[in-house]
Parts: sequence; structure tokens; C-alpha cells
Amino acid sequence: MFSAFFVVDGAGVPIFQLMDHPPESRVEFVENPHLFTGLMTAILSFLEDLDHGSPNEFETDRYSFFVLKGQLLTAVLVLEHSERVDGKNIKNILEKILSEFTLFYMTKFEPGKFFSMTKPEQEYFETRVRTWLRELFEFSELEEVRKLRESLW
Repeated sequence: MFSAFFVVDGAGVPIFQLMDHPPESRVEFVENPHLFTGLMTAILSFLEDLDHGSPNEFETDRYSFFVLKGQLLTAVLVLEHSERVDGKNIKNILEKILSEFTLFYMTKFEPGKFFSMTKPEQEYFETRVRTWLRELFEFSELEEVRKLRESLW
């Protein structure tokens, strides 16, 4: 499934994170989420300063990273490289998630104060994100079956 999901503010601070790795795993973005999201924010800013735009997707040997940058927040989805999902479907899901988080963030954010979520708010968004990601993977599996059937006929 997925490895990690982050919603990051403009300074690179994760305001929401959801991990799908066991706690004992030695994955850097699990152990140091602030370092990971800060690096992602620095990469985005660097590419924008060079007028190259924001990356939407990039890969390493082990992971695929999908990024959607909004006006206030950025969503980052990390998938294990073996996952097969359509980038367009991921973008649609990230847009849904980011728009809901942005509305929530705007109602709670107070300038000069540290942003935090209550436990019920965290649990609500964990459920929402897991539901959306489950839909994404179920849709991708159905698409693969459809393509396989079409290729057989």
C-alpha cells in the first residue's frame, strides 16, 4: 500500500502525517518526519526559484513520491516503488485531501501560534485519508483488470 502521507505547511513543518510502516522499521521519513518534510519543501522552493515549477512526481529506487502544492499547504504521498497507480488518480485524491485540510487549517490557524490538532481531529483525518487511499488502490486494481481483459480480446 502506501508508505507515508504528509500535509506540510509553507515552512516545511508537517501538520499531519500518516505512516504505514511498523514503528520498528528504519525508514528515514518515519524516524525523522521533520527532516524529510523540510527537505521536500527545500526541493520545491529551489525548483520554483529556478522557474522550473513544482515537481508533481519523482522516484527513487525504492519509493515514488507524489506532491501537490497548494497556496498554503503541500501534500506528499510516498508509495513503495512496486505500487501501480495512475498519476492522474493520485492527483485527484491529493486535491480532495488538500482542499479539506486547507479549510480545516484556515479555521484553526492563528498567526504567531503553533498549529496543532486534537486527538479526535487527527483520528478523523487518519480515517479520511485511509479511505481515500483505499479507493485509489481499489480503482487502480479495477483499471488493471479492465486493461488485462481488453488485451485478451
